[in-house]
Amino acid sequence: MKSEPQKIREKYRDRVVGLWCDTITPWPGLDSLRNYIKDGYSCTFSPDALKSIVEDRAPCLLPSDISIINITSPSPDKVSEVSITDLNNLNKPDDLFNHLPSLEDNSDGSKLVIIENICPKTLTLIGGYYDIDPQFFAQYTNILSWYQMFEAVPERLSSLPSTKKTEDFLMIRYVSTRQLTEEPEASIRARSVIWPDMGNTRLGHSAGRLKPITGPEQTHPPMAFTRQCFTVWCKKKTNGNGWIAIMLLDKPFQLREKYGTLGTTEYRNPNLRPSADEDFSGLVSGQSFKKAFCAFFTQRCAKDNSYLKTCFTNPFLTLYEGYRIIASEWLVVNEYVRRELANIERHLEMQGSTFREREQYLKELYRIRKRCNKDHELVLEAFSQCEKRGQPLWPHAKEKGEERVVKQHTKDLEEDFSYVLGEIGTTISRLEKDINHLMALVAISEGRQSWQENRGISFLTLVATIFLPSSTVGTILGMQTQFAPGERNFWMLWAVAIPLTIMILLLTILYPIVSARVETIRGRYYGVKKAKRKFGVETGLLDEGSDLPKQPKVEVRQVESGSVV
Repeated sequence: MKSEPQKIREKYRDRVVGLWCDTITPWPGLDSLRNYIKDGYSCTFSPDALKSIVEDRAPCLLPSDISIINITSPSPDKVSEVSITDLNNLNKPDDLFNHLPSLEDNSDGSKLVIIENICPKTLTLIGGYYDIDPQFFAQYTNILSWYQMFEAVPERLSSLPSTKKTEDFLMIRYVSTRQLTEEPEASIRARSVIWPDMGNTRLGHSAGRLKPITGPEQTHPPMAFTRQCFTVWCKKKTNGNGWIAIMLLDKPFQLREKYGTLGTTEYRNPNLRPSADEDFSGLVSGQSFKKAFCAFFTQRCAKDNSYLKTCFTNPFLTLYEGYRIIASEWLVVNEYVRRELANIERHLEMQGSTFREREQYLKELYRIRKRCNKDHELVLEAFSQCEKRGQPLWPHAKEKGEERVVKQHTKDLEEDFSYVLGEIGTTISRLEKDINHLMALVAISEGRQSWQENRGISFLTLVATIFLPSSTVGTILGMQTQFAPGERNFWMLWAVAIPLTIMILLLTILYPIVSARVETIRGRYYGVKKAKRKFGVETGLLDEGSDLPKQPKVEVRQVESGSVV
């Protein structure tokens, strides 16, 4: 007999398959979701690379890392409290069913279920248990390239604004910087894109590899710009007292051991500074987004009771620390880009940079510009979500005091992301100036190279001119026919050659004069024709032979530009 969790999973799986089969054009990511439920992973690897990964090491079999943040309801005699329950010791996926909060629960409390590296069994159980729109999971499991389009166009179509108003989920994408320690393997050193270890994660988000431009007096380690995302779904409880939200997170990017290792996430701690008697969890917060979010959220709730009280009724405010972490991550990414620009500018200022080096710098600037434009687009998405305070269907604070707290924190987020947008915009502007400057230098180098080539051609022409009389005399003296020197018809050579030479010289001299004269006659002809059309047709005047008044004389005067007055 099937258990209740198994029935829920099968029903939700059939729902996803039915949506995929019974629609002419499936919703974006629905095919990826179907394959994810079936295979247990999602990536954009090539078939050969994926085959090698599967043969060498099976896809990720690690259990999902799950934590539940519980926010109790405030009361007149009791303040709101927050607690975090980790469910890492679950023996079977079915055990999660007994820990999931219910939407029909009559108790007062809001819960945020954080799931890192979700597995297919957990996905179908949660989706069926809460009746979640499959598009929520499809958007999360659909791995797409940021800079190229390999898939069908419908896979990238976004929802209309009117449709987004009916969605109860959102997704945030960002980039995390990690220091890269490479193993001595040529294959990874030649790549600009790094693939994750699929034995550690189920979602194959790639990372961009940056080999910093350095000088003889400084060296910088390579960096990995890992692509991350998290998706949030939320729904109000049936009794109206609280809400339940699901947050899906990526596992920290990890390389295969034979390629190297990555350091911890680099960002400035965006939270309040710890006091002297407070434990500081800096090392823990750098291990993963999940741990950082939980640590910063707990710290803020402990210092600001009004914030915690408002989180009970407003789920978007609960994500406040997550948005601030992402804003800090973007600042780190932007600083690394600025360092690259500074190094390129310094190299260009140095004397002796070759044309080859400038061409390489120009290509590198093009790559950086492509990434910066994408970064600006992603930051703008997060900023838009802050302005809207999440999704319209999410619960919102109703009391004036709580609404004031939400407005204040939302304003802070908008200021943070406005600052990030301004910094990235400044970097893009500086990048465009460097590209224009470098293109000018390349053009100057090409002009200098052309000038040097022309000098070489002029020298060869001079040499040919010097030896032209000798070659001409040698050719004439080498003639063995009746027109050769000393023969009776030798005079015909000069009778033909001299007139042809004179004719060529005359054509060379007369060509500019004749060309200018032809242009003058053509301009005068088209000027008279234009004047006739203007004064004869548009004003109704006719030519001679008509009973109506004759066409007045029009003075046509040619000007320097060839136009007619």
